[in-house]
Amino acid sequence: MLLDRIKNRSLSEDRKAILDRLVLYLQDKSRKGEAVHLNFICTHNSRRSQFAQFWSEFFSHEFNKSIHSYSGGTEVTACHPNVISALERLGFEVTSDQHPSNPTYYIHLGEGKTIHLFSKLHTEPVKGIDHFAALMCCSDAGENCPYVPGTEITIPLYYVDPKWADGTESESKAYDECCSQIASELLYVYSNI
Repeated sequence: MLLDRIKNRSLSEDRKAILDRLVLYLQDKSRKGEAVHLNFICTHNSRRSQFAQFWSEFFSHEFNKSIHSYSGGTEVTACHPNVISALERLGFEVTSDQHPSNPTYYIHLGEGKTIHLFSKLHTEPVKGIDHFAALMCCSDAGENCPYVPGTEITIPLYYVDPKWADGTESESKAYDECCSQIASELLYVYSNI
């Protein structure tokens, strides 16, 4: 049911062309039998990159792919509670460690699979990894991190920041829209590798 709702979202040909760069990268790595690491980067690692890491890990699990997904920022803040609320509205069970400044959220998928979300620098999750794809979730990260050591490919997946709606009547709708867009685009990617 969840996947059906995401599948019904249409993607423009321009957007598919950007996503196809990631598809080709993943197909090439798979064909060569190489480990695949994706690092979703956003300035604060609080909203868009967290959604992207979650959906990439979710689809890796759903499609039984061996793709390792991470997220990070140019600075550490915290995974925004509205991101977690959007995932809970979709029916995911979430717990946290309740660390006051930067909690770790645990999204339980069942079958013993849990996804961990928390804010970190973009260099932290890929320490010791020689080759990965850097996926820029915001234009600020693209400008502030034009080169990330170890990156084989950098792809700009810029998303509108739902932060604009924080504290407004549009808050839930803005976060649900961002979550849905990222989910549908990563579903497109995973469906084509």
